[in-house]
Amino acid sequence: MVKVNELYEIEVFPSDWHDIVSQYNSNRKAGRDTVIERNIAGQSVQCIVAGYTWRESKKPNAPQKQKITVQITDIKEA
Repeated sequence: MVKVNELYEIEVFPSDWHDIVSQYNSNRKAGRDTVIERNIAGQSVQCIVAGYTWRESKKPNAPQKQKITVQITDIKEA
């Protein structure tokens, strides 16, 4: 069960990760939140991207199922 305002680390595929991270970095420089919708633990949620990680020692050119940290802002009703 997910809760509003909780932080979660989720894995995303390379194409999604690249798009989300690019948008996150751009929005962060402009002082805006990056809001995405995802399915977490079987629930459709709206969340704010809070950060990201990669599994290698340096930033990858083509990430393989990398992680982003999100904070749940809203849980959608089914």
